[in-house]
Amino acid sequence: MELSLTGTDDAILRAARHVVELGGELGFPEERRNEIQTAVVEALTNAATHGNEDHEAPVRLTANIEGGSLLVEILDAGSGLSEIPPLPDLERKLEGLDPPQGWGVYLMRSFASEIEYALDPERGHIVKLKFDEESPGTLVEPRFERSAHA
Repeated sequence: MELSLTGTDDAILRAARHVVELGGELGFPEERRNEIQTAVVEALTNAATHGNEDHEAPVRLTANIEGGSLLVEILDAGSGLSEIPPLPDLERKLEGLDPPQGWGVYLMRSFASEIEYALDPERGHIVKLKFDEESPGTLVEPRFERSAHA
């Protein structure tokens, strides 16, 4: 499946639901499909908001089934992350002492089985997410790839 979408909330949610349908084809349980939807929505939102810095610029999403896993690739025009953002202070967030933003990478790390950030000078910033049937149960450590071809 390949989609090109703008960064509107409706487009992001529709695209994430298409990805979740692939998880259904794999027989992933509903709870796992909900986790996948959350991670994909966060990745798409980050791509539109931080990557493109313009909600009208397209974000590209590719999702495939490989073996028993669901592979998702999200491409934006940004320069990518130079480092992983620090984990949110959950108590401060819940008490309203820190801004409500800043959950995206944390949620992706909580729900994806593997995460890779890549930068391809010809294509842009790429986030690769792999989802296995079982939730990882711990925070996944993302990998970075900085090469001419991702």
